[in-house]
Amino acid sequence: MRDVLSVAEGVGVEVVDDVRPAVTLWSGAQAFRTRWRYDRASLEWSVPGLIGTGDDDTTGDALRFDATTRVLREAVLARPTKVLFDDRVWNAALDVPVREGALHLVEPAVLTLPSMDVAMFDLDLAGFVALREGAATADLAGWCAVRAAQEVALLFDAAGRWAGWRVEDPVRRARPMGWPDVREEPVAEGPDRQSLAALLYDWMCIDASPRLRPDEALDPDDVAHLVALRTRARALAAYAADPVVAGVATDVAAHVHWSWGFFRVGE
Repeated sequence: MRDVLSVAEGVGVEVVDDVRPAVTLWSGAQAFRTRWRYDRASLEWSVPGLIGTGDDDTTGDALRFDATTRVLREAVLARPTKVLFDDRVWNAALDVPVREGALHLVEPAVLTLPSMDVAMFDLDLAGFVALREGAATADLAGWCAVRAAQEVALLFDAAGRWAGWRVEDPVRRARPMGWPDVREEPVAEGPDRQSLAALLYDWMCIDASPRLRPDEALDPDDVAHLVALRTRARALAAYAADPVVAGVATDVAAHVHWSWGFFRVGE
């Protein structure tokens, strides 16, 4: 096992014992966010003064480390829109053994981290995996995982390079977009959760597929699947007893409706 791993060219991290309780948030079915538990009461997405990736979460993934201890304090992991279905690789990624501890930045650095290239998930959304393009067809022997939070682990290949990440049971931490969420309880088991999981699976598959811009659709059938998905999302938002499920469904409906700016899907 390598003592020093790499999150970017020339940027090393070590695994240390300084583990802090961390929580996970799947924001609007888009990005996964982790942060230390006692940071979650802050009405800001990011703790000021951290080192690593800047506070612009639109350019790729983000790893932000405590300025004093240089231990990973928060992460933002963007959901790749390209999907790969490969049971062998997906299962192998979920089985990568965890190396206990927390990531520690060896030397202060400014990081720019592109998002992972491909997403992998199963029908029940028991797990979500994101990998670099080349890693998606590789043998994952010798890989290790280091947790960023209870459900989230960063994946490092046999050469010690950051090559992906995984989330266990992502639906339990789905949350509406907006201010950071302070609810501790996961999404409860039951019909609402099952409907949300099915909606998210279909949305991520559609989001990864070529889509005709609505104003260029000459036949209503060309966008019928988008209209149907938006209708399902709006219906779930209306009848779900869990306000978190309703909020995420509202986000999905908005993503579908406004994917092309002012070229809206249907009415």
